[in-house]
Amino acid sequence: MEPPSGPSRRRCVPWKRLLLAVSLLTFWPLLTTAQLTIEVVPPLAAEGSDVLLLAHNMTENLLGYTWYTGERVENSQLIASYRVDINVTTTGPAHSGRETLYPNGTLLIQHVTQKDTGSYTLLITKDDLQTERQTGHLHVHPVLPTPVITSNNSSPWEHEDTVVLTCGPETQNTSYIWWINNQSLPNSTRLELSEDKRTLTVFNVTRNDTGPYVCEARNPVSVRRSDPFTLNVLYPVARPSLQASNTTVTEHEGPVVLTCLTNETGVSIRWFFEGQSLLLTRGMTLSLDNSTLTIDPVSRKDAGDYQCEVSNRGNSSKSDPLRLHVKYKPTPESSSDLSAGAIVGIVIGAVAGVGLIAALVYFLYIRETRRATDQRDLTEHKSSDHNHSQGHSDSSPEKVNEIEYSSLNFNAQELKKKATSASPSPTHTETIYSEVKKHPQSSSLSTPPTLDSGTSSIQPGVGPVHAIRNYYSFRSSKFSSQRGTQQTAGTMEPPSGPSRRRCVPWKRLLLAASLFTFWTPPTTARLTIETVPPLAAEGSDVLLLAHTVTENLLGYAWHTGERVENSRLIASYRIATNVTTKGPAHSGRETIYPNGTLLIQHVTQKDTGSYTLLITRDDLQTERQTGHLHVHPVLPTPVITSNNSSPWEHKDTVVLTCGPETQNTSYMWWINSQSLPNSTRLELSEDKRTLTVFNVTRNDTGPYVCEARNPVSVRRSDPFTLNVLYPVARPSLQASNTTVTEHEGPVVLTCLTNETGVSIRWFFQGQSLLLTRGMTLSLDNSTLTIDPVSRKDAGDYQCEVSNRGNSSKSDPLRLHVKYKPTPESSSDLSAGDIVGIVIGAVAGVVLIAALVYFLYIRETRRATDQRDFTEHKSSDHNHSQGHSDSSPEKVNEVEYSSLNFNAQELKRKATSASPSPTHTETIYSEVKKP
Repeated sequence: MEPPSGPSRRRCVPWKRLLLAVSLLTFWPLLTTAQLTIEVVPPLAAEGSDVLLLAHNMTENLLGYTWYTGERVENSQLIASYRVDINVTTTGPAHSGRETLYPNGTLLIQHVTQKDTGSYTLLITKDDLQTERQTGHLHVHPVLPTPVITSNNSSPWEHEDTVVLTCGPETQNTSYIWWINNQSLPNSTRLELSEDKRTLTVFNVTRNDTGPYVCEARNPVSVRRSDPFTLNVLYPVARPSLQASNTTVTEHEGPVVLTCLTNETGVSIRWFFEGQSLLLTRGMTLSLDNSTLTIDPVSRKDAGDYQCEVSNRGNSSKSDPLRLHVKYKPTPESSSDLSAGAIVGIVIGAVAGVGLIAALVYFLYIRETRRATDQRDLTEHKSSDHNHSQGHSDSSPEKVNEIEYSSLNFNAQELKKKATSASPSPTHTETIYSEVKKHPQSSSLSTPPTLDSGTSSIQPGVGPVHAIRNYYSFRSSKFSSQRGTQQTAGTMEPPSGPSRRRCVPWKRLLLAASLFTFWTPPTTARLTIETVPPLAAEGSDVLLLAHTVTENLLGYAWHTGERVENSRLIASYRIATNVTTKGPAHSGRETIYPNGTLLIQHVTQKDTGSYTLLITRDDLQTERQTGHLHVHPVLPTPVITSNNSSPWEHKDTVVLTCGPETQNTSYMWWINSQSLPNSTRLELSEDKRTLTVFNVTRNDTGPYVCEARNPVSVRRSDPFTLNVLYPVARPSLQASNTTVTEHEGPVVLTCLTNETGVSIRWFFQGQSLLLTRGMTLSLDNSTLTIDPVSRKDAGDYQCEVSNRGNSSKSDPLRLHVKYKPTPESSSDLSAGDIVGIVIGAVAGVVLIAALVYFLYIRETRRATDQRDFTEHKSSDHNHSQGHSDSSPEKVNEVEYSSLNFNAQELKRKATSASPSPTHTETIYSEVKKP
């Protein structure tokens, strides 16, 4: 991608006007006082192009022209001379074969090189042999190659090395411009450009100086930019930290998520287990960037020390080990958790199994050996045994085959029984093979081996080793053939992009138009009309050139359309009088020249159509020919619009439209700077203007670019990116420590999520977290650091990840803060203090209640006794008068003594449900006594 600040590309120069001026010099009435001048067209000549040296203001009555190289008129420097009266051109010593001298004095030099740079002198000779000369100067510039950036240090170290970038190759008259990250060079003391701007020096490089760097070389005729160059800056990698969602887990549970935390970018991550590179086992998965290791479910084999290592091209660094503990309980199903007795049993069983296998191998070996020996013996004694067998009724071929089959077709149970015997009985083995020896017709042992899939028995003549070998040989050959077929798939290269249109050298065609005045075509040639340029862009100038025009002409007339009518006349020209007459169809933009060429300036799409040229000869005979002009619009920059600005992943369908719509325009699409891939979810409309993306995913974000092109212009839209919404997976919250002592730290809380392009928020006790003193967040808000920790920081923390679609919160994580009470902190009480206060408060309430109850009973009893005393006072008074002790003083003394009960007696009397009547009377009898 080119930097946006780059200059626009050079457009084709309309040389036709200058060349047309050459063709009109013959007919233009010049003033005799005008000074001869030389004009170089184009003024800035590129190497390999064609150049015209035009002569302006030439006088009349000329005898001829002569061109010389340099500023001196010498025969050795003569290029060519032209005689006007006889129309003859003569070349000179300085003619290279690329020069052409035209009758109007113009010199054409084709395919110029840098050696053609210099001065050129035109000498004009008049009829009276007087001369006039003028010198023009030609400068040919090279077409620059694509520059390349080279560096003196391919892998510099950060803050240590200085890098020198050079833009090459070096060419004369060339200026250089640099970009970093598609921007012009910033003002920095660490960046220095050389005087010619070819060399850029970066002092004490940092990782932010990686680039990409682009240099541009330009001269007056070409501009070239280098490919982007990126520095590989090496820097020490900070030690990562390793965190786990749980460090102690029960077997067969999970998941356990290990996260490698690092602030480095552009690094690769490796994992280690027990000091060795981690080999992923079943249940282990790594995230795309290798930063997260998930184990689900957890096995006891996963217990141990884990480490992660981050590295760049400079160095690497490992985290501290993190031990994962796996708890498990021995169960009957877990064959790996065995007691000592079970282990001894397994060992004994394994030894027995090895013995059985050895016995089976020995049995098969003896069997195959005996079979070979018996076969050899049968062959040697075939004739004698055959005569002996004829004397028995049981020796028929059918019986022999039956005995042979019965001796060899052992079932699985019999085979197992024979295999378990440590050493087969020789007598039993001889008995088995004795049946074979008796029958030499057992030639079926040599038949091709076949494996019977319908029974577990071994077919006659088939050893188990051979049968299995044949079966796997067949499988192996089949697999090899299939694999060979799969490896024949080819690869597909992406289609190449469209080539840019190049400027068309119209000057040659226009030059041909300027020479028609002097060209003498054959009389049998047919009149033709050529449109220059053949593909006209709206707003440009167009020439309708007439070819093979006959002699003895009276004049020309141009009409619109294919019919010759006065109402459609554009203009007519009389050769004899050099007079042009405009017609009704003249718009003010048309010019007719003496050689019959029609110029239409600033054409529009309304000018598209046919144009007819009518030629009139001196004998009044006419000839006509029609040409066609098609004007194409210069396309505007297309814009991509969408029917859905925020589609949901896997739900919505997005329709992208490339607009505006124009006729005769083709459209192309790119995704991520690549052509459209073959996909059932992508569909283009018939005119390619509309791209439909079915069931969009987050991978369909783009950017998308559409290109509109017609025969005269190509335009590309700005990149368009889809904002695809998708559900956000629930994040997980991890802490470096969940229990910490006050005024210590730090505690690092990390919000773990695999989502990209999301924002992160933090919550404390269900409310948005307000950062207090000691709390800091990382740049991406994924890490909350508390240092030091206060008791106010204790509580539940959560993090929330969100995109434009939705959001999701993690489960709460509680932070516990331990602290000790101090004399200064009276409000900070321990749990024991709080319990003591509560118990004391309860005891105080109980005592107060008891006191209130006691006072209430006392007052109630006192009121009752006072009332009883009042009721019996009068009767007791009469009785007391008959005694000597009935004085008022005595009564009051007895009354007081009888009523002044102590608290213990009052309590005892109050607790009795119903006092004895006798006891009550005894109390008051003391009062009654005188």
